[in-house]
Amino acid sequence: RIKEEWWHSADSVEQQRKDKDEADDAPHAEKGDHHKHTLDVSQHAKLNLAQRIKEEESKMVHAAGQNFMTALTFVFAWAQLDLVNDFFFAYLMNCASPTVCSYQSNIGFASAITLVFTRWSFILTSEKRNSAWNQASAELTNMALSLNVGWAWSNYCSTAIASAVSTSGLSKPWTYVICSVFVWFFITVLHYKFEVERRAWDRHVHEETLSQGICQA
Repeated sequence: RIKEEWWHSADSVEQQRKDKDEADDAPHAEKGDHHKHTLDVSQHAKLNLAQRIKEEESKMVHAAGQNFMTALTFVFAWAQLDLVNDFFFAYLMNCASPTVCSYQSNIGFASAITLVFTRWSFILTSEKRNSAWNQASAELTNMALSLNVGWAWSNYCSTAIASAVSTSGLSKPWTYVICSVFVWFFITVLHYKFEVERRAWDRHVHEETLSQGICQA
């Protein structure tokens, strides 16, 4: 019996020692888990930061590419406009530039390139181009054509206003105001007519597509 009591006392002491050791090790384990969690959060934050930086770099590269392509479109359009201006005004009309020629010559030139460039643009947009180079070339040319048409009409407006100022009794500011109102009204009516026709054409195409689908079904 004494031996059993001694063994029981020894087990109790050993159990108390183990409990104390576990109690002493618990803060260290919690500290280690907290340190590991902190490292995981830090690594996750670094990965998110790197991903955001990569996304921002990609956006900057895309924006720079878009700016470069827009600038290239203007450069190509200016070169194209200089070519047709030199051919029409310098070679045919014997003028140094569009602004020193008469407004009659400018309105004829603007009307001509509007018709020709509209047809050219229609051909470029209607053709199917599989190559990426052909698609980029068609888009670049199409944008240049639209810019040239606008610049041609701008030259006509400039020469027409200059002629009106020199021949009428109105001052230059009032001449610009009257011309601006007239051009705004004319462009508004023209744009409204264009949008009405475009919507009508879209409805017609949609109805034809539905009818063709029903017939095939």
